[in-house]
Amino acid sequence: MQIQVQSYATSHEVDQSEVNRLKGSLVISSPHGIQYTYRANDYKYWQLTSLSELLDAREYNTILWEQSQDIQNELKDDKYVLQSRFYALLNDQLQHVNAELNRWKDIANAALSLREEAVALTASLTNKSDERKSLVEVEEEELQKEKKGIADLLGYVWK
Repeated sequence: MQIQVQSYATSHEVDQSEVNRLKGSLVISSPHGIQYTYRANDYKYWQLTSLSELLDAREYNTILWEQSQDIQNELKDDKYVLQSRFYALLNDQLQHVNAELNRWKDIANAALSLREEAVALTASLTNKSDERKSLVEVEEEELQKEKKGIADLLGYVWK
C-alpha cells in the first residue's frame, strides 16, 4: 500500500499538465487542448468583467446609501422644525385664529338669522298695519255716510 501511495504522489508531482490546464496556461496542439486554453481565457475575462461589475455596483450602492443618509438627515431636520418652539408658537397662534374665526362665523350666522326674523316681522307688521288702515278707512266712510244720513234727516226735519 505504501508503494501505491508513493507512486501516486510521484506521478502527480511530475504531471503538471492538469494543473496547467486548469490555470489556462496549457497550450496543446490538439483541438481539445486549444479549447481548454480558450475556455480558461474566457473564464479569466469573465472574472475581470464580474469584478468590474461588482465594483460598479458597490460604488452605486455607496451613492444610494449616501443619498439615503442625506434624506434621513433632512427628515430629522424637518422633525426638529416640527418640534421647535417657534413652530409650536405658530401652531398655537394658528389654532387661536381658527377658533376666533369659527366664533365670528357663528356670530355672523346668528346675525343673519336675526335679520331674517326682523324682515319677516316687518313684513307681518306692515301687512297688519295695511289691514288696520283699510279697516279704519272703511269705518270712516261708514261713519261719514251715517253723519250724512243723520244730517240729511235733521235737515229734512228742520225744513
